[in-house]
Amino acid sequence: MLLLASGLTVAPGQVAVACACGGIATDPGSQTRVSREAAVIVFDGRTERIDMTLSMTSSDVRSAAWLMPAPVGTRLSLGATGVIGRLDAAAAPKVVTSTKLRLVPGLTARQDRDQATAPRADSGVAVESRVRIGPFIVTTLSGSRAEALDDWLVANGFTTRANLLPVVQSYLDAGWRINAVKLVPEGAPTLGSTLPPLRMTFATTTAVYPMKMSGLAAADQQVRIHLLAASRMVIDVQAAPSTPLGLDFTGLIDPATAGLDKGMRPDGKVWLTSWSGRLGPRTITDDYTFRGAKADEPFRREVVQVHYIDIPVSVLALPVIGLLVIAGLGLAYRRQMLRVSRSGRPR
Repeated sequence: MLLLASGLTVAPGQVAVACACGGIATDPGSQTRVSREAAVIVFDGRTERIDMTLSMTSSDVRSAAWLMPAPVGTRLSLGATGVIGRLDAAAAPKVVTSTKLRLVPGLTARQDRDQATAPRADSGVAVESRVRIGPFIVTTLSGSRAEALDDWLVANGFTTRANLLPVVQSYLDAGWRINAVKLVPEGAPTLGSTLPPLRMTFATTTAVYPMKMSGLAAADQQVRIHLLAASRMVIDVQAAPSTPLGLDFTGLIDPATAGLDKGMRPDGKVWLTSWSGRLGPRTITDDYTFRGAKADEPFRREVVQVHYIDIPVSVLALPVIGLLVIAGLGLAYRRQMLRVSRSGRPR
């Protein structure tokens, strides 16, 4: 499993659900999984801010834990609530309706069928901070060896997996920190189905979204990224090159929709670019990085909704049958007249 919090016990072989910034484990025996994960990134060319929200399939989870890598100097706080929903609405696809006729067996027509697509001093690990942020207890760790950090996690009630070490080492080699996060209820017996957004703010000249730890997840996961900047952004490096995220929307929106006090452009607006997709763990090999697009061209994905009108074959066949009956009667009449005509001729 990617991560296991103190006080939780999980049978051997159980695997944590991964999210885009790490792995998460919940109560023993719980079938709860992360049903939705969304991130809002605000990038101004010098500073990046990530708000990440996780929604779980059950609201009765009492505790959980996960690992989250972040650059050195990252400030942690609670993110703004309600922003994800507003950005989802702003980036919603354009629905295009199409009507099609189709033949079905039976006598009754049917309609309206829609189809929508604390370590030893020599351990090599330093505890830089330990803070309580809402339901999150976050310990920020630094070091040079993944094995030493793994020893600290185990000594402090976390259980890790050996195949996590190379990924952790890659972040340590890049000078990043590892945040060990425990989630406990705040004024309630359970965490609830949707966790409040956890915010990370750090200095950078390249927008990035850490994903490599999700390569150790047990199942596919849905990823949704909203990126707010002064202009249109594109994905420079795909975390899963074989299954790239699809572009949903890119265009100008009001800063209030994004939870911002002011815009990021001279016109007072902010440019939103949104992507989504479903990733298999084995396809994830890197972190997402982003860069500015060559041109600010707006785009909105279209979804075709097909409205079917069913025409029963029997109903369609009635006119044909009627024509055949008339033709048959006409042919019979003609033959009868021919017989009469022949019988009246002199021999």
